[in-house]
Amino acid sequence: MMGWMAGGMVFWWFAAAAVVVLLVVGASVAVAGRRDDEVGSAHDVLAERFARGEIDEEEYRRRTAVLRDDPE
Repeated sequence: MMGWMAGGMVFWWFAAAAVVVLLVVGASVAVAGRRDDEVGSAHDVLAERFARGEIDEEEYRRRTAVLRDDPE
């Protein structure tokens, strides 16, 4: 009887470890995805400001280069 209970406990420890790993991986993917969205959003806002005439082409190109980390 004790052998079966010990085996059951091992199963639950492995299950708990798997849940923790899945949570960590899920959180990492969510954070990485959020960073990509933020960069995309910055480009979108910049394009909208250019389209509305709030900034000129030179300013648009300069700021786009900064967002790409590729200053002219």
